[in-house]
Amino acid sequence: MDRGTLPQDLSDVAVEQDAIGWRNFIDGFVSKGWSVAVQARFVAGGRRQTGHRWVVGLLRQLWKLSRDIWQYRNELAHGGVDSLSRHALDELNREILDQFRRGREDMPARLTGHFFRGSVHRLLAKPEPAKQAWLYGVVVARERHLRREYGDSAPTLAASRKVMRNWIQRRPVWRSRLRSPLRPRRQNANGPDQREPD
Repeated sequence: MDRGTLPQDLSDVAVEQDAIGWRNFIDGFVSKGWSVAVQARFVAGGRRQTGHRWVVGLLRQLWKLSRDIWQYRNELAHGGVDSLSRHALDELNREILDQFRRGREDMPARLTGHFFRGSVHRLLAKPEPAKQAWLYGVVVARERHLRREYGDSAPTLAASRKVMRNWIQRRPVWRSRLRSPLRPRRQNANGPDQREPD
């Protein structure tokens, strides 16, 4: 654009930005003259927006555009989603399918009705953050329902592990009376080979 066609204040700001650098403009190093010049136009037009907010919004849009271009070039150069992310995405999709198969089997419809309204195919087509949010919501709703249903004795994974550990570590009565081959018999007052009275 020919700077001769610009108003004087914008032309002066463009010269200031030339000194700072236009690459620096995209990186966020902006001449303060931009917000002053834009503010003057907003005041003249009767708008309440500030020049500073306009510059901040412009920079956000430029950074978003720059990131989108970078991401597009990465997808072209590296084939899109890498194998680790692909594995994580496959795992997320499997979890969603599992939750959809379970459906509302152990929860009232009022807690989960909105989760299962659409089709699973529409859900799987959504972006990853939306799928993660859906899965988190369903899992939390299930846990909340179990806590309400069973109180403190809700069958959680930690509680199940604790019960199993206690069951494995518990020694039945009939085993406690048997002598371990690794442990020698204790000597007692009744004699070397006699058991202590129960």
